[in-house]
Amino acid sequence: MSVPAVSVLMPAYNAAPFVKSAVVSILAQTFTDLELIVIDDGSTDGTRELLRQITDPRLVLIELAENGGYTHALNIAIERARGEILVRQDADDLSRPGRVAAQVDAFTRNDRLAIVGSDVELIDATGEPLRIDRQPRSDAEIRVRALFQNPFVHSSVAFRTRDIRTLGHAYDPTLEPSEDYGLWSELLALGEGCNLPAPLVAYRVHASQVSSTRADRQEAAATEVARRNLAALGLIVGNEDVTAARHLAQGFPQFLDAPQRSAARTILEASRRLATHSGADLRDETRRLARRLTVAAPRSVVRDRRLLASVMRLDPLAPLAAFGKAVRP
Repeated sequence: MSVPAVSVLMPAYNAAPFVKSAVVSILAQTFTDLELIVIDDGSTDGTRELLRQITDPRLVLIELAENGGYTHALNIAIERARGEILVRQDADDLSRPGRVAAQVDAFTRNDRLAIVGSDVELIDATGEPLRIDRQPRSDAEIRVRALFQNPFVHSSVAFRTRDIRTLGHAYDPTLEPSEDYGLWSELLALGEGCNLPAPLVAYRVHASQVSSTRADRQEAAATEVARRNLAALGLIVGNEDVTAARHLAQGFPQFLDAPQRSAARTILEASRRLATHSGADLRDETRRLARRLTVAAPRSVVRDRRLLASVMRLDPLAPLAAFGKAVRP
């Protein structure tokens, strides 16, 4: 059998209601030079029996006797993958027909790309559309977002096998269920990232998914990734302060209390250091960050000398935004 250009990685655990449609969405891709590696992670609900019924030779079904966990299953899939591009999809999500082709094209056009994601369409358990979830577009926007937040939807991402070889490892099981955020942070040190401006994946929102059942663990793991990101820039910050910065980075309120002002200074200083050390041109993105903060909470900025100084390091003109100037688009 010839070596496929793309390997799609799909862990499945007790996914019987959704797994067949998920698999079909990959096998129906307009880009056909692919293999789909499904790791049945010890399912007990008939998932593997459904998968055994699919006869497409591009489906590689690996059945684990016991449930070893999501990250464990993903890493097994990566070990078995033969393609030079690795595409992720969960067993409860759907890929639109041109998804893989669009991501392969992006990699072909830009050899510097390490990660390609996309917008996603949120759907409910029955497949009804809810809304489009837009992701950060440019490499600069992604890098600044990645300091504190995951800039990609896991099920929408594609990345390169060569970069996994360079890292010497894939997903870190100690970071589950934020193992993807940890891997993206490392891959961005090797190349660029982008999110394609189209909802190439339908992301299913339902009660049994990780974000619903393990929210506390996911927050703790994401905080650890952000802490490592800051440490790589020489910023040693405690977990409570990292958590505060992560929450604030989701959106600036009109008024900042003392802990929030401290968190804002952490966000700005981390962005400044990233712009200095990353090698990417982040000046426009860090200026936008400074102005968004100043527009959102002008009184808090101008009344806190240290916060004002942090803002002005990124954009000396940002205080003008407090007096009616608009943020640049």
